[in-house]
Amino acid sequence: MLELREITAAYEVWQAAGLKPNWGSEDAKKTIERQTLERYKYTDIEMWGDTVDYIADNNKYWPTWADINNTLSILRQNKIGAEKKAIERNSKAANEFVKKLFADLAAGKTFGELRQPVSDKVRAAAKRIFPDADDSFIKRNYNDISFIADVERKCAECINTVDCPYSGHQPFLRVDKESGFTYVFADRERCYKYHPLVPDVVPKRSACRQGDLAKV
Repeated sequence: MLELREITAAYEVWQAAGLKPNWGSEDAKKTIERQTLERYKYTDIEMWGDTVDYIADNNKYWPTWADINNTLSILRQNKIGAEKKAIERNSKAANEFVKKLFADLAAGKTFGELRQPVSDKVRAAAKRIFPDADDSFIKRNYNDISFIADVERKCAECINTVDCPYSGHQPFLRVDKESGFTYVFADRERCYKYHPLVPDVVPKRSACRQGDLAKV
């Protein structure tokens, strides 16, 4: 959701690009800014930034709301087109993979032979979380370990945020003692780096860490 500062910043970019505004006074400027915000406040902030840059690069005059609407339409269609092509590429790759899989099975290969090798990233994460993990354990729980490795990377890169995908509750792994399979659960306490816009709890530094939980 946009705020007034994004509208003001857009005006500054357009002026820096040589576009001349058509308001007669500072009060008129503020009124137009507020009206523009009311029209576009629900625009995705990244899309708004692309729109501002597009207008700065292509317009010869100060943009009207019709110009902004037209630019948003162009950029959204471009985005949809790019996403559609990406889906088509992924779909084609998936079809090729399935065809090769069935061809290999028809040739007498087993699923064990066709299984992808354990990546260095997942192996390192598994050894860090479960020091005694062997290849059989890692392959059996590959997806969970890969997920947690990605979580650890995101958490390590995180600086105080309101956009945590886990709402401050860091996911961890535990092992079911009977089956040997891992399962994901979340820390009850919120990470001290998480700052919700409307806090419902006081964020605290979690007392739990994955290494300790691996021993449970």
